[in-house]
Amino acid sequence: MRALERRTTRAPTDVTNPRILPFPRSLRSLPQDKLDNNPNNQGSTFDPLDLSSSPITTKPIASSSSFPPPSPLPFTETKNYSRILVLIAAALYGTNFACVKLLDSQVPIAAGAAVRFGIAALATSPFLFKKSTDPSSSSQWDTLKAGFEVGVWNSAGYLAQAAGLETTSASKSAFICSLAVVVVPILDLIFSGKKLSTQSAVGCVLALVGVGLLELPPSFLSSGSLPPLTSLSPGDVATFLQPLTFGVGFWRMEKAMDAHPQEALRLTASQLLAVATVR
Repeated sequence: MRALERRTTRAPTDVTNPRILPFPRSLRSLPQDKLDNNPNNQGSTFDPLDLSSSPITTKPIASSSSFPPPSPLPFTETKNYSRILVLIAAALYGTNFACVKLLDSQVPIAAGAAVRFGIAALATSPFLFKKSTDPSSSSQWDTLKAGFEVGVWNSAGYLAQAAGLETTSASKSAFICSLAVVVVPILDLIFSGKKLSTQSAVGCVLALVGVGLLELPPSFLSSGSLPPLTSLSPGDVATFLQPLTFGVGFWRMEKAMDAHPQEALRLTASQLLAVATVR
């Protein structure tokens, strides 16, 4: 019976006993002088559950307006800077056709190509030996091989371009070459399983319609009959090889940049070396 009484007997709820007090330790360890100096506690006992009489104060949370605004990005890291670079590249790319046509009228195709890309390969050759962020020699070798492969495709495109410009106008050659934007999404769809977006599909259709209006004779609009293939000049056939070879080169370049995102300069240098060597 005494054992049962001993088990059922509870300890007295004495607030001075810290082991049975159900209050946080921070409230139990408040200095007595702070409790005595608080005017709310004069003549009364301190109740830890009554937060209104507690000497603990809280700081207000700073509003979002008190934080300084984020600093703007440098201009070289903005989208406008990238767009300007793309416009400059497009301008240089467009003038290339007229310059090549003028060059081919004075210099043989092979000699002119060798001089052009030989100078470019020499100018970018230091990037071939530039220290890589990845110290692995195999990674650098893979980068060189990927760039050389892209250069081979581009070399075939430049050969087709130079051959086509002998009998085709520069404006027509440049417009047909823009069909490379159609080849790239088709390659993505076939080999990578990447779905063709609505914007890409509309762009492909517009590019094909534009080339058709440029190449097809006016009689096609009235009669609807396609001209025979024999009506195509050798320059037209060579010109139509441009979008195929350049398109494959662009597509392979995208894969190379995905595999080696920090090696753009080395990839460019190896491309130019391949074009200068193959041509």
